[in-house]
Amino acid sequence: MKKERWPNFLTSGNLMCGVLALILLSREHVMAAAWLIGVAIVFDFLDGKIARLLGVSGEFGKEFDSLADIVSFGAAPALMMYVYGLHEYALFGAMVGVIYVLCGALRLARFNLMKSKPYFLGLPITAAGGFLASLVLSGISFPGPVIIAIMFALSYLMVSKIKYGNLKRISKENPLNRKVFIFMVSGFIGLVILSSRVAPFIAMSIYLLSGPLGIDWGEILAKKREGDEEDEESEEA
Repeated sequence: MKKERWPNFLTSGNLMCGVLALILLSREHVMAAAWLIGVAIVFDFLDGKIARLLGVSGEFGKEFDSLADIVSFGAAPALMMYVYGLHEYALFGAMVGVIYVLCGALRLARFNLMKSKPYFLGLPITAAGGFLASLVLSGISFPGPVIIAIMFALSYLMVSKIKYGNLKRISKENPLNRKVFIFMVSGFIGLVILSSRVAPFIAMSIYLLSGPLGIDWGEILAKKREGDEEDEESEEA
């Protein structure tokens, strides 16, 4: 089997999770759909990682990844939030979900046309979908107006020019930054132990707020060397 097919298999796993989530949502299985969106995030991370390791990054994989992302982190989360609470607002609730998907599609189109940068311009659709999945999994009950506000905020952040850190820049070679990274991971594990359902929501909220606050976690944790340039194509986080 040609090595360039392996990343595409992982992208197919991402798309499969998104489609399965949509099917489950037709039966109102919101929690199961949220878990599938979480699994899709893992596939989305691995396909880019494997593509870079094998040196097979290309336009086909980039376009295929975007098509999978609009299903798994665009359409699936939008329908999930409609079933979760937006259905109470009938057509208006549906339009809130449609706007979210449209902004996600615009975010992906802009990303595909941009030259490689060490940061993300606008909130990655993967992070937006992951935030909504973590919100559902947290078990916290949010009133309808808050859900609507969250959906509009995510839609705006995706098409905005706010910079978000690319966590794939984290280097394991820098001892100081490695300590910071280990501290963050340890803190996250601690949150999981204390409250396994709320921890992902807290982690996603921190990343969501980091853009408007000007905190670039990728820059903080990445190794910096003079003369280094970003020569790898950025992938959706």
